[in-house]
Amino acid sequence: MITHLDSPLSFESCSFHALNLDLLTVSGHRYLLSMKTRLICPACNSTEVKKIVYGYPIEGFDYDRFEVGGCCVTGQDPKYKCIKCESSW
Repeated sequence: MITHLDSPLSFESCSFHALNLDLLTVSGHRYLLSMKTRLICPACNSTEVKKIVYGYPIEGFDYDRFEVGGCCVTGQDPKYKCIKCESSW
């Protein structure tokens, strides 16, 4: 899907995301072809962040992409972990 952008881009609500925008300009009009976001660690500003998943990992679990958070879930558990500084939020 291609989105036409008449107004300037504003991403103020994405304070903990790095944006990678793929823009196309045709006849002075900007079109957003795709947008990818990456999480940024609030402690060290690293983009080396993994999503934390809870439970027992099954065979074939992708340890490179996800962090195992354990099997005890409280409802206030962190969702992300920084690989560089090991903080979680």
